[in-house]
Amino acid sequence: MNVEEEIIYLTKLWYRYVGLDHHKDRDYHFYVQKAWSYGDKPYYQAHHYGYVASDFEGTKCDSLEEAQEELRDFLYFSIHKEYEWLKDAIDKINKNEDGWSEEDREERQLGLDTLAGWNDYRKASKKWDGNGRNYR
Repeated sequence: MNVEEEIIYLTKLWYRYVGLDHHKDRDYHFYVQKAWSYGDKPYYQAHHYGYVASDFEGTKCDSLEEAQEELRDFLYFSIHKEYEWLKDAIDKINKNEDGWSEEDREERQLGLDTLAGWNDYRKASKKWDGNGRNYR
């Protein structure tokens, strides 16, 4: 799978997950921009303006591929962060901590099930160490 195919896969996964209970359109858009500024050599920069995953502005990259890799890594990190939050929330619910309800557990489990593909992908690709750091 090339980097663009990875981005497509990850944005589909993100869309399915975020769409479970959040409906702000801006959370579904990710950008790589090519900019010409001040007569300098153009650069590429990844962006995301979201609510669920915070705003992201990548570094100024010399190539489209570098900017796409940053965007892919941002998606990895964002999905990983949500996946870990869901696991922690379900653990707290199962221990009857923090006043969670059965409905909360069902909603969080649906989110975890939706992101199950992420965990399988993460393990298969061996590109993510589970601590928010890329192997590369």
